[in-house]
Amino acid sequence: VAVVVGIENYQNADVPKADFAINDAQAVARVLKQTFGYSDDRIFLKTDGQASAGGLKSLIREELKDLVKEGRSEVFVYYSGHGAPNVDEKEGYIIPWDYNPQRSPSRNSAYAINDLYKDLEDLHAKNVTVVLEACFTGNLGGGKTLIKNARPIGIEIEKPVQVLANSLVIAAGSYIATSYQ
Repeated sequence: VAVVVGIENYQNADVPKADFAINDAQAVARVLKQTFGYSDDRIFLKTDGQASAGGLKSLIREELKDLVKEGRSEVFVYYSGHGAPNVDEKEGYIIPWDYNPQRSPSRNSAYAINDLYKDLEDLHAKNVTVVLEACFTGNLGGGKTLIKNARPIGIEIEKPVQVLANSLVIAAGSYIATSYQ
């Protein structure tokens, strides 16, 4: 089973476009189908408005749970879009389509990476592969930040690598991130 997410155009106009995120997600879905033999009904391709905070969590926690056969199913998750840190929690978040950049990401407004990993682990799949094509610094370059009225700070993520049984995580990022608060 594969979940492929590409969020390029966010609901809130203050969240900059994540260039090529939809194209990347569509390309990954094609490779899964044409090269790895995934059937259309086993690929959940979600783009822009289909990838709200509640929608992403429900997809992983409910829909996938119904499809994954414990110890036998293989799960692949790909995300392309924005990521950002919560400075107080020292934790990274996947930024959903309906995110409000007036606040730091939280478990109510975004999808914490650690929650995603726990949700995937709770599926008890044979193996899980996660590819995160997102920067979790909140820095958009050119002095712009994802979170409005943020000031730059340096944070160190307490658990930079989350270990999941029978899993592979591929992520863009580093152990120490210059972030914005």
